[in-house]
Amino acid sequence: MRKTKALYGAAAREALIEGVNKVFNAVAPTMGARGRNVIYKKYGMPIVTNDGVSIAREIMPEDDFESLGAGMVKQASEETNYVAGDGTSATIVLTKHMIDKGTAIMKDTGYNPMVLRREMEVGLAKVVAAIKEKAVMVTDLTEVARISVEDEKLATMIAGIVQDVGEEGSIVVEETHGQNVRCETVKGYTCNTGYVSPYMQTNSRGEAILENCAVLVTDRYMTLNTDLFQAMSDLNKKGVQNLFVIAENVEGELLQTIIANKQKGSMNIVAVKKLETSQELEDIAILTGATAITKDKGIKAILAGHAGLAERVVVTKDRTILVAKDNPELLTARIDEVKNQIEAEDQEKYGEIEVLKRRLARLTSGVARIKVGSNTEAEQAYLKMKIDDAVAACIAAMQEGVVAGGGTTLRDLAILLDGEIPGEQVLKTAMWQPYFQILDNAGISCAADYQNYNVLTGEVIEDMMAAGIVDPAKVVRCALENAVSTAKTLLTTECAIVELPEESVQIVRN
Repeated sequence: MRKTKALYGAAAREALIEGVNKVFNAVAPTMGARGRNVIYKKYGMPIVTNDGVSIAREIMPEDDFESLGAGMVKQASEETNYVAGDGTSATIVLTKHMIDKGTAIMKDTGYNPMVLRREMEVGLAKVVAAIKEKAVMVTDLTEVARISVEDEKLATMIAGIVQDVGEEGSIVVEETHGQNVRCETVKGYTCNTGYVSPYMQTNSRGEAILENCAVLVTDRYMTLNTDLFQAMSDLNKKGVQNLFVIAENVEGELLQTIIANKQKGSMNIVAVKKLETSQELEDIAILTGATAITKDKGIKAILAGHAGLAERVVVTKDRTILVAKDNPELLTARIDEVKNQIEAEDQEKYGEIEVLKRRLARLTSGVARIKVGSNTEAEQAYLKMKIDDAVAACIAAMQEGVVAGGGTTLRDLAILLDGEIPGEQVLKTAMWQPYFQILDNAGISCAADYQNYNVLTGEVIEDMMAAGIVDPAKVVRCALENAVSTAKTLLTTECAIVELPEESVQIVRN
């Protein structure tokens, strides 16, 4: 029979906070340009990194209550990583200090946690508005990339790639043989649709990755095994192990079968919901050499012969990147067709023109592939994480601009908060901590005037922006928002419940 154990009030929060602290203690020393590294074992090989979210994933406390607390702060970090691609260490540092300050206020004064929560939300709104106001749009992303990769040549390459593909294009970072980092642009397609089930993920980053896969494109709503069984069976007989499906939706027994097949290792299938228009289905069909099975074609059964091919597909919960096999003649004709539609379209149909322009951008921008090589597997994994962060930071900077880096933006904006209001005091205290942590990791004693530093050289900087020490505004914003979300949830928790392991039963026979 299922049994649980519960902790209440301060005891529950203390146990959760201990889990938060274990994640913080591993991640905090990695912050900043002079932050340290962490090493752990993954898939049989050592991984050396200072990537906050990757380190946090490896912290799994033995105590179940501590594990709940660790899970909460890891969720905040994961959300920042997913939305902004960077700022995960800052999220953890902010969360820990908000929880510490909020707990102290509640313990010392008996302050109501729900009132504290609302005050934190009001303070957050003030700071987020100020971050957006301070953000400056940039044209050269080299300085942004350099913060992550700490290498001028590599930063220049990454910045150029991000600017070339634009917001509608995509960048895939992958490990490869050799000792160099190189880039190539291939024909591909990026769209805002994700997998229908998280059980389709293939790695800890929340991605479902398929290599050399068959592609089926349809606008059908599929729930029965018979909807896809014939195609699955025939493709499997041909040795196809990976299948990518675009459909109106995939549910019911068919979805259960797809998940069961993946768990058994017989066939890996990733399904996503169909795109905005049927014409986009045709775009992908042409790109992959598939037949788009739509209502107007009168095709009754989905067969293996309708499938196209893709070299690589990367799917997250709301985004798909498809790298296609080369099909230049059909693709060129399709691009010309869309261009002609844009030129011929009635200008009053603004919405339709916007859809056509998005389709044209997706067909022409392609996908950039950064291939990471190195002397050893450990160094390769380390460098790949650095490049992942740099790419994400550059994209975030393109979207919302940049602010002064080194923790100074949050430090300076703390003045907006009223230290007499407990909830705002929680934020005010925490917003100084990334700055303090970065200086501490660099071995710089904090001066009373709280100057700006280049922590690599130790010199005082008058203007962080002018010196090229910047952070994407989106990263700073997301780190603060997700830290507040997690901190206020933990501070208002009055009970923590965990499940006890089943007692082993010994059968004694005479």
